[in-house]
Amino acid sequence: MTQPPPRWARWIVGRTLPADDRTRLLVELDELYTVRLARRGRVAALAWYLRQSTSFLLTGARSRAADGVRGGMTHSHRWVRRASAAEVMQDLRYALRSLRRSPVFSVTALLTLGLGLAGAISVFTLVDRILLRPLPYTGADRLVAIFTTERGAANRGPSAPANMLDLQRDARTLTAMTAAHPWSATLAADEPRKVAGLKATWNLFDMLRAAPLVGRTWHAGDSVGGETHVVVLGYRLWQREFGGDPNILGQAITLNAEPYSVIGVTAEGFAFPPFWASDAELWVPLDFGPSPSRSAQFVRIFGRMRPGTTLEGVSAEVTSLFDRLADAYPRANQYSTMVVEPLREPVVSAARPVLLSLLGATILLLLVAVANVANLMLGRALTHERERALRSALGAPRRRLVAPDLLHAALLGLGGGVVGLGVAALALHVLAGETALAIPRPEEIGMDGALVFTALGAALTVGLAVGAVTAFRKSGGATLIRVGVGQTPSGAGPIRDALVVAEVAMAIMLLVGAGLTVRSLVRQAAIDPGVRAAGLLTATIDLAGTPAAEAEHQLPLFRQVIDRVEGIPRVTAAGMVSHLPLAGDVWSSTLSDGDLPFPSGGDRRAGVERVISPNYLAASGVPILAGRGFASWEEGGPPVVLVNQALADVLWPGTNAVGHRLRIGGPDDPVAEVIGVVGNVKQASLVGAVAPEFYVPYGQNPFSWSTETSLAVRTADNPAMLAPAVRAVIRKLAPGAPITALRTMDDIVEEQLYAARTVTAVVAVFAVFALLVSGLGLFGVIGFLVNQRRREFGIRLAVGATPAAVARVVLGRTILLVGVGAAVGIGGGAALTGLFGNLLYRIPTHDPAAFAGAILGVGAVGIAAAWWPARRAARTDPAGLLREE
Repeated sequence: MTQPPPRWARWIVGRTLPADDRTRLLVELDELYTVRLARRGRVAALAWYLRQSTSFLLTGARSRAADGVRGGMTHSHRWVRRASAAEVMQDLRYALRSLRRSPVFSVTALLTLGLGLAGAISVFTLVDRILLRPLPYTGADRLVAIFTTERGAANRGPSAPANMLDLQRDARTLTAMTAAHPWSATLAADEPRKVAGLKATWNLFDMLRAAPLVGRTWHAGDSVGGETHVVVLGYRLWQREFGGDPNILGQAITLNAEPYSVIGVTAEGFAFPPFWASDAELWVPLDFGPSPSRSAQFVRIFGRMRPGTTLEGVSAEVTSLFDRLADAYPRANQYSTMVVEPLREPVVSAARPVLLSLLGATILLLLVAVANVANLMLGRALTHERERALRSALGAPRRRLVAPDLLHAALLGLGGGVVGLGVAALALHVLAGETALAIPRPEEIGMDGALVFTALGAALTVGLAVGAVTAFRKSGGATLIRVGVGQTPSGAGPIRDALVVAEVAMAIMLLVGAGLTVRSLVRQAAIDPGVRAAGLLTATIDLAGTPAAEAEHQLPLFRQVIDRVEGIPRVTAAGMVSHLPLAGDVWSSTLSDGDLPFPSGGDRRAGVERVISPNYLAASGVPILAGRGFASWEEGGPPVVLVNQALADVLWPGTNAVGHRLRIGGPDDPVAEVIGVVGNVKQASLVGAVAPEFYVPYGQNPFSWSTETSLAVRTADNPAMLAPAVRAVIRKLAPGAPITALRTMDDIVEEQLYAARTVTAVVAVFAVFALLVSGLGLFGVIGFLVNQRRREFGIRLAVGATPAAVARVVLGRTILLVGVGAAVGIGGGAALTGLFGNLLYRIPTHDPAAFAGAILGVGAVGIAAAWWPARRAARTDPAGLLREE
């Protein structure tokens, strides 16, 4: 008695058998399965049975049946007949001829697939280089960053030097610990140039295990007392300023008017730290002196974990040690704690949501491109169905029918991969050079052999997957009989419909993402920065290495600069500020209500502090809401401050802040009188919340040691036209001070929006591409439908149907496909918009306007794609169809 295999196994094997002989071959296979079942057991019999599906894909139907019947169980291996090299070459030549005969189809498919792959390759490269690859340091997974933060807050800030030294002495889970802070230097040359640098404790390079390219790095003696004045140059600075001179070691260079001896040059590509002060091009030793501060928090701490320890163990130890410091020094530390993170976390945390969002968008884009190319290939294959059916009827084995389609698709996939690699290489080169995007680890962005090989392999896989849609469709000799003249078989219709529905759905998802980012960008562009950007020119000056760097020389220089600049024609106001809003550092101090005793609890606030000249508010356009501004430089007078509305609301809600007193710092620090309340100004970010802020006059400057200051110039004309005149004034009054930035406030605001504009533009381009591709796919499917149903439309028109009724049939099919795709796309979009949550400014991820716009856009493209086929269907000539028959 014959015992058949499981139904699911019969279904799998049956799908690989030719339709004409399927029933007979299944009966024979069932008998052979019964014999094997009795002799070798169920597992061996079932494994043999399933292997026949592979065998039938590699051999012709006639030879399979003959070999199987003659050889039975003992000769079943004859069912696999391998293709010869000559046959492969013949199929390859056939595929190449097919591509040459259809240049429009070939170019369209190559560009569609290539652009889809270009987006995927570009974004995956960024994700790999930035998010996935370890940092370029030996044992990078053991490096940590240690931040000081307010208890219960999420901010990550610098630390006090004395706290760092205590941790370095007592920590046992770290083998090394170093501290660093940014340092800019004026390099003496024909034109003074500011060079970004870093001051770090002596064991920085030892902690990183970073060997120099030339010379040596520091040892402990180099930083004692800070009197040795040694410097390690970065590779780029060495090449740019010193021509890569191999004899640079021991030479003296002038930084901030002081000689420094060059002791080494870092390896090419070295940068540290990679998330902050990453533009440093030289490194000098940092020494805290005999009395390191415990209240001034200005250094970043880094460490290397001891082998065998975990991040949790290091974090627990650091927290415990800092709690002891809080008990020992409550004035400085009682409101703070420390947080330990892997070094890579602050490097990639800001970029992670953007890159993951773009990765999701590029995957959708690639799927749209793949679906469209599959649709194109299926439509083209259907036009050659009669040729395929004739070859099958004449005895061509199935592998000879499948191979040309697979080779055809493989060539398209590889060609698309080459196009994608070329476009991706250009895009990555542009992105790596865009400093305004603040892309982390830009020096590591690029292509290598492994990436090229992987991309081409992925492109070949995509091509073969696309080719499988057409290669393994049913075809037999009977097809030639069933299909009439001028007709094509209908079996591929559901596949093409499904592909179009998928394209529409993914286009909807991308359009929703584009709509959300566009609306978010519009909201961001409408943000009031708090200053009047139009007509405002800014200049940043570094006085390091000049006589004006000394505190007693700063005010005379500032007065002269402002007087000369205000004398320039068309200048209406000019002022100085320690840090420009949106373009400089944000320095903070601890604040409390000076009318009350120093708080012992948590009634203190952190406030942003800026130092300004008397006319700065008028020049920048910051309004005075109550009281008055600084009438003079206020030197020698009682301490006075201006506060913004946010600070007034925090410390003195519901009352006029003018006349109150503000305590800046601890209980022994001076208390200043509030003489005015000014408008809120965006500080570090255009989209960030406004923090409490206060302004101190330059005559009472607490940061007189700082050598950097900025100039704000108001004009009724184009501010960029004033740049040469302002530069000339600064050059004359401070000849050794480099101008590190000279730009309009409009440019500064635009730079804040640059990253958002770039992401929006990329997603919008993806969405438009997907929309056009889905429209082309819909046009092809509806055109195929019209060709398939020409006889039906002719009969309808012959028996009295109106052309409008025939057109409605075509449009109805279009609406059905678009509607199903839109429904799927809305569901997918609602599920995936969470990826864009971190990129949106005051826009809900399920914003109805974005979804409605996406549906309307796809609907309009769908109707446009169906218009011509519907018009052609409505003009079908019944008499012409009869003549064709």
